[in-house]
Amino acid sequence: MTDSSSDAISAKVRYLGSGPDAIIRPGVVLVSPVHEYDHFLMKAAVFVYAIGLDDNEDMVIRVGEMSPNVMGNLSQNMLYRGGNSGSDTAMMLHSASSLQSGEMIGNSGIYEGGIVSAMEAADAGIISPNNCKFFFNYMQFRELEIDDMFATVEDGDAWVSLEVPSEYVLDSDLDRGAMWSKLRNKIREFRQSK
Repeated sequence: MTDSSSDAISAKVRYLGSGPDAIIRPGVVLVSPVHEYDHFLMKAAVFVYAIGLDDNEDMVIRVGEMSPNVMGNLSQNMLYRGGNSGSDTAMMLHSASSLQSGEMIGNSGIYEGGIVSAMEAADAGIISPNNCKFFFNYMQFRELEIDDMFATVEDGDAWVSLEVPSEYVLDSDLDRGAMWSKLRNKIREFRQSK
């Protein structure tokens, strides 16, 4: 992603609140505060699928190595660890609305599923493999856990909810810490403009 396209995408980030006043719904990204020390949540940008989590920890393995059913161009995509829950399954998120398969998550422009259509479209050059991202397992929270996370404010810092363009969520060049840092800088801009 070039700096100019990154700036254009950054301009589309929308602040949805922090702490107990934050709007949390499928399709938003939750950004952890500096004081978060949980292994999976520290420096995390969490995409909300269904009040579930896919953080962005690279496992340094390609999805084709893990699943012989994923073939062609998509088999070279990295597989990211989504969390510590799940039954050892992988899920694919993508931004290719032209596939007409998979279900949009909230109003994020990100879809889940449609692996066969995505493999065929990537091999035919209709979509870029960069439009697809694979996650192994997930994190799951009960409603009270989310409430507790967002109620904790330390030194004026709390969990923040953002609407983020799909290009950010699916950008495999941004590792977990880089995405977190970029979004924390955007949060700082929002707070300074108040």
